[in-house]
Order: sequence, then C-alpha cells, then structure tokens
Amino acid sequence: MDHAVDDIASNLTSFEKAFYGASATFKNLLTMNQKMRALHGDAPDPAFTLQGQHNRAAPSNMPTSLHLQLEQSHILDLDYDGAPSGFATSLLRIDGSAHGVGISVRPEASRNRTGIDPQIRERFQDPERDEDVCRIADSQATIRNTPLGGFGLVLANAALDLPEDVTSWTNRDVHLIYAQLLVTLQYVALGGSLVICLPTRPLSWVVDIIAILRQAFDELHITAANLAPDDQARRPLAYVVCHRCGASDGTKRIHISRLQTAIQSLRRTSVSSGPLAPCLSGVPENDILVRQKEFVLKLFGPVWKGQHDAVYKQYLALIGRGHGDH
Repeated sequence: MDHAVDDIASNLTSFEKAFYGASATFKNLLTMNQKMRALHGDAPDPAFTLQGQHNRAAPSNMPTSLHLQLEQSHILDLDYDGAPSGFATSLLRIDGSAHGVGISVRPEASRNRTGIDPQIRERFQDPERDEDVCRIADSQATIRNTPLGGFGLVLANAALDLPEDVTSWTNRDVHLIYAQLLVTLQYVALGGSLVICLPTRPLSWVVDIIAILRQAFDELHITAANLAPDDQARRPLAYVVCHRCGASDGTKRIHISRLQTAIQSLRRTSVSSGPLAPCLSGVPENDILVRQKEFVLKLFGPVWKGQHDAVYKQYLALIGRGHGDH
C-alpha cells in the first residue's frame, strides 16, 4: 500500500501534493482511480456517456443554485457549438422571460440553426461568423446587442469538450479556458453570475483561476457541483457556480490585462513544455497556495467525494462483469 501511495504522489505536481497531504478525500479519489486503471486500463468503457454529447443535451443534474436570480435575466452562452448549450436551453425553458446570446466556443463551430429548440428560438441570438470566444478575447470582435449593464448569467463550460485527461491539456486548451474567463469579466453584469467548468485536479493554474473568481464574485456564494454520475467517474471536472459579481471596473481591467498577457504567453510557449502562464491573481505561486488552499479544500471536497463514489461504483461493476480478480 505504501508503494502505491508513493507511486501516486510521484506523479503529482507540487500544488497537488499539498492537497494530497491535506485531504484524505482527495487521496482516496486518486487511490481509487489507480485501482480502476489497474483493473480496466485506459480503454473507454462503452457504458460511459460521451461527454461532448452530454454538453449539448439538457443536463440532468443542473446545480440548484443556477435557478437563482434568473428573472428577466440575459444569458451569455459561451459554449455555442451549432446550437445553444444544454445549460442555456434548460434555463431558457425554465424562465420564459429570459433571453440568450450565443458565442461560438471555437471558430469552426457549426451555425446550423435547425439545432435550436423551437421553444427558445425567438429568444436566442446566434453568433455571427466572426463571433467566437478567442476572437472576442483578442479584441478582434465584439458581442452584438449586449444588454445595458451586461449579462446576468454567463455560461463558460469549454472544459467539457477538451481531452478527458486534464494533465494532457495543451496551451491551446488552457488558452480557451482563459479566453472564456476574460470574456466573462468583460460582459458579466454587476451582481451577475457565472457557471464555469474547471478541472478538480488542484493544478497551479486552476487554483489561480479560483483566486480570480474569489476576487470577482462573492466568495460566500461560490459553490461546486459534480458532473452527471457516469461522467464524473472518468472526468476530473466540476461546475463552479459563482454569484454576485462585485468587481469594480478597475479590478476587472486588471484581471483582463493579466489574462491577455497570459494568453499571449501561452501562444509563445511550445506545447511540449506544457501549459505555463504568468500568474493571474497577482501574487507569487507559493502565496497562491497558502491563500487559496483552505478555500479549494472546502470547494472541491464534496466533489472529490462524489467522484470517488462514482469511480467506486464503476469499479464494482467491472469486477462483477469479471474484468479482474482484485
């Protein structure tokens, strides 16, 4: 058992090791993941839902906190890929007075309007050809018909469509997360909300983003929610739901400037060196860990528990199907 623990720890970043030592829940999750890999290998289980399809469909486990503050709300959907995201579609169905604006998650995203639910067709604005998240983050495009004061809710869940193994993400992948966060800060209303999908592996850049969220939103109203059970068993991701944006225009400009610098750095850095970017929150890396550790432990603790339980359920199912003698 000690050998297994040492093997897990040897593959963690310095940031992750700090959480591995502080959280039995995180340690149990990684240990369970290792057992699953030993039993099942890296081949996908056909019982799992394809996450890309799940993102397009109406989510089955929408965080209850999303139902808050939606009256007369304007929704900015940064996950548009041929049709509104599942979250946007569900929320527009719930609130018949809400309106949505879609921004393509990538330049090559489809713009096939036949994918839009007829119930919300008249209340959802499709993106123009040049309206994708990265172009807007680069100031090469703007969002048309922005409501006065900004959007009451921003959906930024590009992480759902990125590779399942978070540790294999490239600069381009992290760039997309940064671009969604930058556009959020540009267009979210004072008092508005954000739903952003983030890795639950406490990598330095992930913890840094959480530090930004704490500065931009009311940290007492930042929560995390698991993916659907089958998805959380194989993907270290969670929805981070942030309410009550209170950042001043000056604070937003500082964060936007740092994000722009970070994006440029990611473009200059070779993919082989991994996603490395300047600090977003404006403090040294060691200070980020000290300042954010307890908050991240509290935020992700329940999520790690849910992920562990989902993996364990799959583990027992595989044993029951005769995949191993463990």
